[in-house]
Amino acid sequence: GSDQIRHRRPPEPLDAVERAGIDSFPASDPPPWLGGHR
Repeated sequence: GSDQIRHRRPPEPLDAVERAGIDSFPASDPPPWLGGHR
């Protein structure tokens, strides 16, 4: 949910990502703000 994203607070705005939702990212390749590879 949004609580997890609020917690992390990425440095850049992620309006588009928030609209798409975290589910659009495969578990094997998580977005960088979740601690994935950069």
